[in-house]
Amino acid sequence: MIAGVFFFMTLAGCSEQTSSGVADGSRWQPASDDTIVYALPGDTGEGASLYELRRELSRNSADPAIAARYATVALKNYAQSGDPRLLGYARGALQRWQAVAAPPPAIWLLRGRLTQTEHRFEAAGMDMDRLLATHPDNPEALLLAADAWRRAGNLSAARGRCLTLSLAGFPELARLCAADVQLSSGQPQLALNTAAATIENYGAELDDEILSWAHAIHAEAATASGAVESALDSWDLALTATSQPTLALQIGRVDTLLEAQRYEAVLQALEPLPAADAVVLRRAIAGNALQHADLDAWRDELLVRFDDPAYTADDSLHWRERALFELDVMQQPQAALRAAQRNWAIQKGFEDAELLLRAA
Repeated sequence: MIAGVFFFMTLAGCSEQTSSGVADGSRWQPASDDTIVYALPGDTGEGASLYELRRELSRNSADPAIAARYATVALKNYAQSGDPRLLGYARGALQRWQAVAAPPPAIWLLRGRLTQTEHRFEAAGMDMDRLLATHPDNPEALLLAADAWRRAGNLSAARGRCLTLSLAGFPELARLCAADVQLSSGQPQLALNTAAATIENYGAELDDEILSWAHAIHAEAATASGAVESALDSWDLALTATSQPTLALQIGRVDTLLEAQRYEAVLQALEPLPAADAVVLRRAIAGNALQHADLDAWRDELLVRFDDPAYTADDSLHWRERALFELDVMQQPQAALRAAQRNWAIQKGFEDAELLLRAA
């Protein structure tokens, strides 16, 4: 279970949603009931396709084991594609237990992951703290709580969860947890050193997903420290360590390339990725720097998405992307600052502070 947490901890900081609008801003509707509008993802490595699990869930919607399995696969597919419909599938599977004070632990953890992925960080931290009151040494709950409190800006609470991880017998996870907090505290060099020492001392013992997370933390800290080549090496290690690299991991590497102003490399890296908002936004940023022939199309597509009621219905998910769009595509720093301030009210990672300062 511990390895799976990395999918959701990375997703929390990056909104990869897509919109259902079309080029002229209208809402598309199928011509007939026979039109296929979406095919559920196939085999995910979980032993059954999402479609097969959905059929099983429809027959046994009150079974927490089936609901947890379905929600897990839906969220992992979301981590790969950024398709927001998959969040809806997971939310529906867990709905029965949404208001239950103490659901089964697997459901409880998934509820916390989903809440965090929706950028409701304080709520996720509080929910995981309630779980920890009865399961104090659960490493996944401790990691989720630490990450949620860190993103909510409560670094003291995040440090406390990291310390508990160490006391519970997970020193390698505690150090990686601490490195994340150090980066959010504005100490990238310390975070870099902590991540490097953890990889050196524990790398051979870590499973693939945790090792990938360790390299990703090292890459983020190296980027923040200005060590671009080291960061790119670490991103490559993070991507190759896991058999299922998340979209957030791939976007992280792209952001380092953007930091280095390697715009042609950015477009090349984005080419095979799904057309999630985070992907189209970074195409537009690189395209603006290069005055690319497709810049107008990318910019117009983002404008349609940002104005789509389905996109704007949730006020918590998109302010970072809007701030980056206004700042690096539209060259509207005042609008970017307003969006960055709205984003800062929701999430307080290192990258959010950096964005707020850039806009200011």
